[in-house]
Amino acid sequence: MSVQSLERATPRTRDPEAKRRNLLASARALFVEKGFEGSTTKLIAAHAGVSEGVVFHQFGSKQGLFSALVEEFSEASAREFLLAEQGSLSPESVVRNVIAFAERDIDLFQMILDNQAMLKANGIPTLRDYLVPRIEEALRESIDAGICYPGDPEIMARFQFSIVVTALLGRMGSEDDEYKEALVTEAIRCMEAVSARVA
Repeated sequence: MSVQSLERATPRTRDPEAKRRNLLASARALFVEKGFEGSTTKLIAAHAGVSEGVVFHQFGSKQGLFSALVEEFSEASAREFLLAEQGSLSPESVVRNVIAFAERDIDLFQMILDNQAMLKANGIPTLRDYLVPRIEEALRESIDAGICYPGDPEIMARFQFSIVVTALLGRMGSEDDEYKEALVTEAIRCMEAVSARVA
């Protein structure tokens, strides 16, 4: 989609929540299309059908808008991770669900990864910052209930996060379906090892 077609893509509205949703959708489209640096608040506002002042009122800055996108993506990712920690899904289901979720919005996932340094430099939480504590909390509950290996939940959470992200990165860099499936299989084995149930 060209920049010209992105401008004024959303009709104007007076509803603050609708403006927020429109700004997030517009920012996502433009960040993916033009990158973070190439997307100005003026262009994002025009695409969302609002004045540039609304961007600053709603989010404070372009970084604040990007932070809201990262948080939204992270919350949705966390739901996929945490289903398994509630005992409703196996490690295989968690790996497959999280990978499928990220691959449905792979452009946003890639954009978030590409801008990790900017996020850190501006004190904005990264995907890891959002997800690892949530995974850690769920692991702690599983350990307390005696259904998970009684290790260090913070380290285990970091491992689980890294396992899935590593598999995703490997899949993004390959066109070979067999290799992509092998990455998933190994990620599942690693997840099972990290959180092995107590016999």
